Amino acid sequence: MERDYGLIAIHPDANVVFFVWKREDLLMSYDMDHGKVCFICSLTEHMSEAFLPYLPYVPSFRGLADQD
Repeated sequence: MERDYGLIAIHPDANVVFFVWKREDLLMSYDMDHGKVCFICSLTEHMSEAFLPYLPYVPSFRGLADQD
């Protein structure tokens, strides 16, 4: 069974999930704290292929702390 959505990202501070609703080609968000789904934008290119979720880049400040 194929899913009708694709997970894009999870906001680390706001309990928000970003996903693509493939059937309608829409980028959406879901606020887990308030139970609300919001439309972000319409996608111009149909995404029929599966894609892997990605993790945002988070810099390491460990090297800066060692300089003290």
